[in-house]
Amino acid sequence: MAARLVQRCCWRHLITFACAPAAAPATLLLPNGKLPAARALPHTPLASIHISVPSAWNADRFSVKEQVEENSNSEHRVILNLIEAATSPQELLQLGELHSLNSNQASLVITRLSRLAVEKNLETGGILQDERFQQLIEIVDSQISQVWNNTLVGLLKSLYSLGMESSSREMQSVEHEVLWRLRRLAFRQLASLAEFLAVKQSKESKLLNEVIKKLELRWTELEGTRTVVMLIAKVGHISSVLMDRLEDKVWLSIAHLCSIILSFARLNFQPSGSEDFFNMAHEELQGQLDSLEPQLLTDLVWSLCVLQQAKPPYLQHVLAPDFHAVIQGDLSPRAQNLRMKLVQINAAAKLESPEYQGPFLPAGMLSAAEPAAEKVTLLQSSLREALAGVLGSQDNGRWDVHTIYGWQIDAEMVLNSENKPLPLKDFAAPHLPHSEGTKPLPPGARRIAFLRWEFPNFSNRSKELLGRYAMARRHIQAAGFLVVDVPHYEFLELKLERQRTAYLRDKLHKVVAKELAS
Repeated sequence: MAARLVQRCCWRHLITFACAPAAAPATLLLPNGKLPAARALPHTPLASIHISVPSAWNADRFSVKEQVEENSNSEHRVILNLIEAATSPQELLQLGELHSLNSNQASLVITRLSRLAVEKNLETGGILQDERFQQLIEIVDSQISQVWNNTLVGLLKSLYSLGMESSSREMQSVEHEVLWRLRRLAFRQLASLAEFLAVKQSKESKLLNEVIKKLELRWTELEGTRTVVMLIAKVGHISSVLMDRLEDKVWLSIAHLCSIILSFARLNFQPSGSEDFFNMAHEELQGQLDSLEPQLLTDLVWSLCVLQQAKPPYLQHVLAPDFHAVIQGDLSPRAQNLRMKLVQINAAAKLESPEYQGPFLPAGMLSAAEPAAEKVTLLQSSLREALAGVLGSQDNGRWDVHTIYGWQIDAEMVLNSENKPLPLKDFAAPHLPHSEGTKPLPPGARRIAFLRWEFPNFSNRSKELLGRYAMARRHIQAAGFLVVDVPHYEFLELKLERQRTAYLRDKLHKVVAKELAS
């Protein structure tokens, strides 16, 4: 297209040059400075004018096109790299000042801004009010039809995440464009949009209802277990028609059934009519466990533990000595992951399955189950600093406690009957591989566990814990702890250490009061 525009401009220039009167020589001017009257020339049709186009033009016109496209693509790649490399809102907002962005690029900048705001728990009000952000919105709004489909879906999600008012003209413009393009969106884009809108909008949302209608019509395009489970979990309750078709879509071979259960566990999702579903699942899986390879069998039983559906035969299969003997001494990441899941299955068997009589894992496997150290997060370091004011003394607490249940406690303390912290080292600690003390807790004393919940621990930017972390919390409670939850969306909102310390004290008092009331 660019080459055609260049050719057209050159063509017009050549025509103008050929048809325009030549400048009059000075010798033809009359004494008064005027041109003498021109003799009429015969009219020559424009079409009959022969313009000699240099042969080089025909030879080079494709190279001109390639050059234009190459320059355009090169600049686009540079901008994309700058967007992805940006680590702060200021860097992103400056891109609009330093580069002439099109609507697609401006949309990508907004999407990256939203991601940064979530990752770094940033205040979005200042971003929305920034003049440079407003300019990005204006660029998008003026050329909304040129934004690519995938980018448009991401843009809509990002504007919601940043907190833009749904009643604003710009937001309505984006929603209207998405609504207009629904038929052209890929099924995976519709599914992703439905998952997001089901959380952000009410059932009366026009856009959400139209997306669901499209999913109902195009359900045969649905592929992938994860998408099926996500739609059942997040959207199925809104449309009984869609739920019926999703259930029809579930291809129930043993492999697919396992995949469905693993996906349910990841989301900590209990399907409607869960009793019927799991009765069917247990019937299908009966007699098939020996045919599953060890990793899949472990993942399956672990997922059933998350969903509190692990019956004794499942537990016996993976906790039997001959099953876990194959990973003894294996230090590979795969074996370490399998070992950790077996430890957590063992915890579920001990803490949540009173009818299970064994076998259990040997003590040696429980003490060797510590996970690799991870990078310290802002929530982790801030929690530790604030807890110092709650504990009063380092002797009154333990940090980063690796338990025999395969879960880590961020901080542990013991309160006496008067809610005063006690030194820990003298007391028996059955949740540890090796206890320092032997004394039982005094009458009325309580064990307290502080658990931090980071952004990735939650499902779909909601306040529902993913399955792994929901099971961790259950197990620590079942082990005799009162749990003080410290979610990122509450704790990091407090900027001063004294505020955070007061927050932890308040939550601790509420947890103890709730336990006393029960």
